Amino acid sequence: MNKSIRKIRETITLDDALQIVNSIARTSTSHFESKIYYPYYWFTAECETRTLFGKKQFPANCLVDACNGLGATADPFEVEATSAASDAILAIRTNPEMAEKSAHRFLSHNLGRATKMIGNFNIDLESRGVIFKTYWLIKCEGTLVMVDATTGNLHKLNAKAA
Repeated sequence: MNKSIRKIRETITLDDALQIVNSIARTSTSHFESKIYYPYYWFTAECETRTLFGKKQFPANCLVDACNGLGATADPFEVEATSAASDAILAIRTNPEMAEKSAHRFLSHNLGRATKMIGNFNIDLESRGVIFKTYWLIKCEGTLVMVDATTGNLHKLNAKAA
């Protein structure tokens, strides 16, 4: 059964993912296992703090992992609608309220580090709902690797976990 979802536009094709894994492993034996859609809560934020020179404003995109609740900032991205097989979509395990708290906490900490300022940041979060990121699961020499279809980053997986 298929489900309609919103996802971040892919920039890495399956062929690109296979090529990335093969080049790192120095082999040509990798093969496609599956395509998964990983859920994130998406927030846009207007952040503001006072300085000696007046107010300073920072816009931000924040993604909160809907499986474990961890936050991350994100570069601007394009969103597109798609239809995905239900068994390829990972289940959401974090509720929206926890995700919002996580986004606020993450942005406060991240802005403090980025600006080297200790102080209060006014963070106005706007929930943009759940969005999915595509990952290619590639098997190479007995190892399962997850390739981010947006950035091309690799994540080695324990084969028993997949």
